[in-house]
Amino acid sequence: MSLNKTSLHQEHLNLKAKMAPFAGWDMPIQYTSVKGEVEAVRKSCGMFDVSHMGEFWVEGKECQEFIDHVITNEFKNLPQGKAVYSPLCDDSGQIIDDLIVYKTALNKCLICVNASNIEKDFTWLAIKAKQFDVKITNNSLEYSLIALQGPESVKHLSHLLSFMHDLP
Repeated sequence: MSLNKTSLHQEHLNLKAKMAPFAGWDMPIQYTSVKGEVEAVRKSCGMFDVSHMGEFWVEGKECQEFIDHVITNEFKNLPQGKAVYSPLCDDSGQIIDDLIVYKTALNKCLICVNASNIEKDFTWLAIKAKQFDVKITNNSLEYSLIALQGPESVKHLSHLLSFMHDLP
């Protein structure tokens, strides 16, 4: 079986990452040592390729009502540009997955789901979307995603963004 590769796959190989299959993707799981990498994230920051995650766009005049229907946390009063982490539940309240929903505009949002549940989550959401004036699209293979985590993440990201701002 052929595994999907993120846009950073070759860079991971060049950096001699230990690779392993995960949810249909060939993903880096370690570069140096588990202890060293955990320590770096706890004390400074670490970068993770999470391009294997699923991304769904929801658009339409009932976007906010739809999201409030399918997640347990409140979305409608969330300010534009913010995100909410929440379980995705079935009609009986059983958890299907956990996800993050980003409010990108009044009638548009981005849902980020776990890689191993992309098809299951999209199928469920598409069924529920039929009850609302919304359109949902699965754009999971069109995006790459980097996560920067740790107490010094903002400092390092701010430095990078200020450097990029100075570029022509």
